[in-house]
Amino acid sequence: YEELQQTAGRHGDDLRNTKHEISEMNRMIQRLRSEIDNVKKQ
Repeated sequence: YEELQQTAGRHGDDLRNTKHEISEMNRMIQRLRSEIDNVKKQ
């Protein structure tokens, strides 16, 4: 049972890390999009 709790905790951490990575990637994508728009306007 304790092992199950540890495994669940690990999965929870993985999930949090993944969500954090996704939000960072979304920020990068937005920055790239605005840079692309700037290049198109030139």
